[in-house]
Amino acid sequence: MTQPTTWPSKELGWFFYFIITCIMDNETKTRVFRVLKKVTGRDYDRIDLTADLKSQLCLDSIQIVELIAGLEKEFDIELPLSIMTVRSSGAFITILQEQLAKRQHSV
Repeated sequence: MTQPTTWPSKELGWFFYFIITCIMDNETKTRVFRVLKKVTGRDYDRIDLTADLKSQLCLDSIQIVELIAGLEKEFDIELPLSIMTVRSSGAFITILQEQLAKRQHSV
């Protein structure tokens, strides 16, 4: 896998990096990165969660919609429309984690 162009560099960035690498299980991470690759055509193994979602991942508006739809399909969840206005990768992952937790509790 290729390294992302942005590494977590601030203390808060390392905290969020810890969340995605330690709290999000490997299967979930793999599935998120697989959807990202399908949408962008690039490999990811790390994401700076303090960075801007669009600029870090080089996503345009259509790709963001494709990413959301891809994650909904991959995890069989419905993400709230508010996710469309999220700017940081960390906030995006937080919403995804919340929806995954809700799905687990309802199963």
